Amino acid sequence: TLTPTPTPTPTPAAAVPWAPSGGRTVYLTFDDGPDPEWTPKILDALATYGAKATFFAQGSRVSAYPEIAARVVAEGHSLQNHSWSHANFTKLSYSSIINDQLATTNSIITQSTGTTPKCMRPPYGATNANVNAAIADAGLQSVLWTLDTKDYTEPGASKIANTVVANAQPGSIILMHDAGGDSRQQTVDALKVVLAQLTSKGYTFSAACP
Repeated sequence: TLTPTPTPTPTPAAAVPWAPSGGRTVYLTFDDGPDPEWTPKILDALATYGAKATFFAQGSRVSAYPEIAARVVAEGHSLQNHSWSHANFTKLSYSSIINDQLATTNSIITQSTGTTPKCMRPPYGATNANVNAAIADAGLQSVLWTLDTKDYTEPGASKIANTVVANAQPGSIILMHDAGGDSRQQTVDALKVVLAQLTSKGYTFSAACP
């Protein structure tokens, strides 16, 4: 069982390395997977609405569940780097970040899916000059978020959904989780509401780092 991912407060400003497609587009992102129970349920919900999302995956979990990682990519989503072991990069050396966390994760994602990450999300959103240099030198773009659902605290599906629906705006990068803790059922239930309500408001859902 993974420890739920703490996230920084206040929410960090997100770096957006891709050009938004215009209109009312938001970017759903899911951290810490893949997970054999929750990732497929999230993929099923996304498919119902033709929505695309970005999965920031841990290399160790891609290694354990390569077939799920392959499904993410096969269904048109973006699978990106979220470190090998969810270490706090600010406590690691430059070489450890590049060799032990980034390169190993890129390698297993490429091996499992046939695609190589362009972006990465540092665990906990924790960065400093050393971390930023290592990520850039590994040829990756750091991507954080603009809207934190705090779903890892399991506040209830309705609260998660309301956070997104009330605060989403064009270009929002929305942070959710498809692994960590004992259950992501609240996230799955909230996602269905978010997809329905934002779709009714004219939003579309695109993958980051395409």
